Amino acid sequence: MSMIRKSLIVLFVILTAWSCRDSYGYGVVLWSANEIELTSGSIVRIVGESPRREIFRVQHPDTKAIIEVDKWRLEQFPKRQQAQAYLEEYIPFLRTYTEVRKSALPMREDALVSSKSVYSLRDGQVMKVLGRAKEREQIGGYKAYWYHLLSSDGVQGWTYGRFLREYTLSESGQAIYDEKDYTGDAILENFFDPINVWHPAYMYDMVKDKAVHLSLMREEYGLFINPESKVISIRLPDQNVDFTYTRITPVGGDAYMFVDSPFSFTLKPNLVQARYTLRGQKYTPEFRTLEKGIKDIIAEEETRRGQKYRNFMEAGPILHSEMATINFSGNGRFIMSNMTGLLQLQTLLESDGYEGVVLFDVMLEESLLKKYDGAISFVFDASGKRLTFVYHMGVGGFEATLVAYVPDNKIILPQHIGAINTIFAR
Repeated sequence: MSMIRKSLIVLFVILTAWSCRDSYGYGVVLWSANEIELTSGSIVRIVGESPRREIFRVQHPDTKAIIEVDKWRLEQFPKRQQAQAYLEEYIPFLRTYTEVRKSALPMREDALVSSKSVYSLRDGQVMKVLGRAKEREQIGGYKAYWYHLLSSDGVQGWTYGRFLREYTLSESGQAIYDEKDYTGDAILENFFDPINVWHPAYMYDMVKDKAVHLSLMREEYGLFINPESKVISIRLPDQNVDFTYTRITPVGGDAYMFVDSPFSFTLKPNLVQARYTLRGQKYTPEFRTLEKGIKDIIAEEETRRGQKYRNFMEAGPILHSEMATINFSGNGRFIMSNMTGLLQLQTLLESDGYEGVVLFDVMLEESLLKKYDGAISFVFDASGKRLTFVYHMGVGGFEATLVAYVPDNKIILPQHIGAINTIFAR
């Protein structure tokens, strides 16, 4: 073999060895240690490594100085173009972080609840955001993003944002929370989601118990917060109050304090537990979302009451008893006659006018529903007095028992049932 050929082989081996030592590629700085030597988002050339110490030796993009960087702080690529493409995706999250708000929160391999857990987050831990799912996902009672996170000890994975609060780190190192749309705080996002209208919890209970009082079922009743003007409005049958605040801050768990106001709340799935002081008195009302709109609920209740009146019309429309005769005269009205033998009712009415409107606005406590079909009220035009009966429908009429007392909430309990009863029939 000639000397020239041997020399070429030796030179090739040397060049190959040098090329192998210099083939680490490029890295994107994900989370700088101090934002001084290297800033997050820098693209650096990787020129060496220390396997035992998990360190990359990189070349500063401006000064060309060699700097040692923890491997986990970089995303490594064979070519600069690949690093540049990754950086363009990462730039929106360059200064984005999350605060963990629950201990033992899992970080997973993929953005799936069923995915393997790779890390357990700690309450109060700060995580670097590398990315975020494009759409919020509904899990349980919450809708939140999946976050691609990096821990300060070098673990990457995905965490559902239910117990994360996203913020941006300013140039001076101050955490800035977006208090306009609350992106990144799943709890506040749930509260301010336009599809969630927070009405008094009693409305939810009335619908659930099929005991809707129309006078209490109004669209203007609820808890409303305007993040633009920073005004809290509470509208209840016995309250109409507004509070102003400067900002919202978490105080632990699912609780939030509205700074510079007497208002705070805890948010659970579809439930707001409010707390505030008004004129020296503490209030703790609850607010919930409804599955149907107020107008739809009112329409259904009016249909239900109209059907009940038609049931009495079909049973009569003129029904007799030893107590009186009732004529269901149409359009929700009645005429009561032949009451000469009913001295107690005449005393109650104290009027010569015995016609008026039929109402089905009194509800029965659950235990009474086993015995009675409902309650019917006769409100007399002349006196405004009300007679309320609990009743059971039968063939050709109904059996009724006078209610001795109708409470303000119009929910009849067993002890409210009186002793006067009779059967009205054709």
